Amino acid sequence: MQNQMIGSFFGRVIAFVIPGLIALYALSYFAPPLRNLFGLTQPPTVAGFLFVLLCSIGLGVFVSGIRWMIFHLWLEREIDATNLNEKNDDAFRGLVSDYYQFYQFYSNSAVSVLFFFAAWVLTQPYSGRATLCFGIATLATLAVLITCARNTAGNYYRESNRFLRKDDS
Repeated sequence: MQNQMIGSFFGRVIAFVIPGLIALYALSYFAPPLRNLFGLTQPPTVAGFLFVLLCSIGLGVFVSGIRWMIFHLWLEREIDATNLNEKNDDAFRGLVSDYYQFYQFYSNSAVSVLFFFAAWVLTQPYSGRATLCFGIATLATLAVLITCARNTAGNYYRESNRFLRKDDS
């Protein structure tokens, strides 16, 4: 039970908090006082840490909504959960933590990285070489994140449907 709670907590951290943190940092380009919370201009505080954590969770959930709008039709499929019951619920939750939460991390992070790049381009003075290098790095990062999202989503839906098609007898 405790391992399941730790896995669930870890899954939520990677699925929402990390992409939310990237989005919050991107917002700091538009709202410079947010940079203080990251300890870039002054020493970090406990209150600042808690505020960043809370904002990261909220932005992570918001980014997840944007991710759903972008990726849903492309990657997400239906699962026939008619065979889901109390006997196999824990095993199914294992599939969610093994695959779906990683899909959420990769796809949510792709949305956050795209937002970060847009924030950087819109707020920094144009520098041909720096913009080109950062653009290439962003494209490479997005390619990795989207490829990983596609892979983990495919694994989740394939394994979930295979698992739920099993006969309980």
